[in-house]
Amino acid sequence: MYKPNGKPYGKKSLKKIVKSNTLFKVKKVRLIHNNVFVDLVSKNGKFKGYTSYINGIYNKNLDNPKLQPLIEAELGVMTAKVNKNPTADLLGQAQNEAAKLTGKEKKIADLSLKQLKKFVEYGTVAETPVLLIGRYPGSVVEK
Repeated sequence: MYKPNGKPYGKKSLKKIVKSNTLFKVKKVRLIHNNVFVDLVSKNGKFKGYTSYINGIYNKNLDNPKLQPLIEAELGVMTAKVNKNPTADLLGQAQNEAAKLTGKEKKIADLSLKQLKKFVEYGTVAETPVLLIGRYPGSVVEK
């Protein structure tokens, strides 16, 4: 993990982050020179920076059972887009799954759908919905 100025965090800081199970929020996914960077900020705001190790992180909401139908529907849209198949019906299915949700899950779903539509439009890994980080591409989190 690197600080915003590009310097890596020291071993002492990284051990502290790991030991305390610090949660991070993904602020943005960027594609620079064929490499993916994920901008992160810790929940308490103490640690900020980025990582290029996208397969080592995942969104904790991937474990939420209420979001599973939406996650599967969004993964279907992304797979279709990459395989150059039509996405309109699959996107409609994802929107239907999002409409069934309420409260906190509804907010997460709405943001994820907005990001999914950008992915459908532009089709690069940089537009991967934040909810799906850790599941796409490839699966770090076992089902």
